[in-house]
Amino acid sequence: MDTSPTPQSLVLSIRHDGRVLFELLADWYTALDVTEVDAHDTERISATIRYWAAQRTWTATHRGTARSAHGTGYNRTVVVVISARPGIAFRRFSTAPDAMAARFAAVFGAGPLDPTSQEVADLARTIAADTRQFFRRSQRRAEVRIAGGQYLAIMEGYIAEMRAMTDMRDQDFAYESVRAGIGAIMDDEDYLLLAEDERARALYGEFLDQQSELYNWHMDIAKGGVVRPR
Repeated sequence: MDTSPTPQSLVLSIRHDGRVLFELLADWYTALDVTEVDAHDTERISATIRYWAAQRTWTATHRGTARSAHGTGYNRTVVVVISARPGIAFRRFSTAPDAMAARFAAVFGAGPLDPTSQEVADLARTIAADTRQFFRRSQRRAEVRIAGGQYLAIMEGYIAEMRAMTDMRDQDFAYESVRAGIGAIMDDEDYLLLAEDERARALYGEFLDQQSELYNWHMDIAKGGVVRPR
């Protein structure tokens, strides 16, 4: 009996310089293949999808091991998961997410296909085109949002507000307060990680770090009953 794993999702980790890590996964921790491409290189992206569609067997590798071959430059990126079930990031990425999801399921759920078939060609073409368009659109959105630097001051204010949440009296509600306000706003602005402006990328990264610290602080009291200042 064939026990070879099957592809369940394609994860794109997109950097500000246009480099994209493509990870074909059997599950969130198991990689079947990983390759690095340029967001503008539609021919290379399309060829990669066609090659994967034709594979009959796969050798599973721990995802962390597979990623490590490409260095640490993908630790802070915009992440898009392409699968049979479109999530929020997938819907922002694709111009026709439901159609792409159906094509992904048809190509990778049916076993190896002729890489020249129409199904494979359509999926390869749309992933390549949407990768390029998403990157360009995200950089343009970031440029508009930054508004010549005006938005950076607002981001600095957000971060200062979060840094000020250090008193033990804040511990039980600080994280949820951020998630209900600033966090909800910033979730929709992860395209700032693709900004050409280095300061904008750094500030967004600092926001993520502060939010993570507040979450851990909250969990100390919520799960462990540990009350402490931050």
